[in-house]
Amino acid sequence: MSGTGWRLRIRHHTGFSYAGPVRTSYNEARITPLTFPGQTTLDSRVEVTPTAVLWRYWDYWGAQVTCFDLHDEHEVLEVTGSSVVETSFAPAAPTPIGWDALLSDEVRQRRVETVSSTKLTAVDAELTATATALRG
Repeated sequence: MSGTGWRLRIRHHTGFSYAGPVRTSYNEARITPLTFPGQTTLDSRVEVTPTAVLWRYWDYWGAQVTCFDLHDEHEVLEVTGSSVVETSFAPAAPTPIGWDALLSDEVRQRRVETVSSTKLTAVDAELTATATALRG
């Protein structure tokens, strides 16, 4: 490979430890790097413990999703993604973006699923105050 790119080995591990035995779980993992101009995924695998049958599909964001479900009792679930990607250029510093762009209707509509609060993702007053102070 020429000096204008990188070959990167990526390992992502997520673990869940339940308060008691879980009999069934249905899961989706989005941890497979995409191939696009400037980046090629040379190898990618997802491993699950306890062992499960894995299948994949592409979601509407263009991400590859690894799905699996477990029907045996378990108290711990581990998901590990290992990949090798090659870039055709060294990553550049990100272009700065202002709050006006981040708060625009276009960004809110495109990212509605990741910026909307739910009962499980509600932000408490302390975090809101800290974010507001940092934003200023």
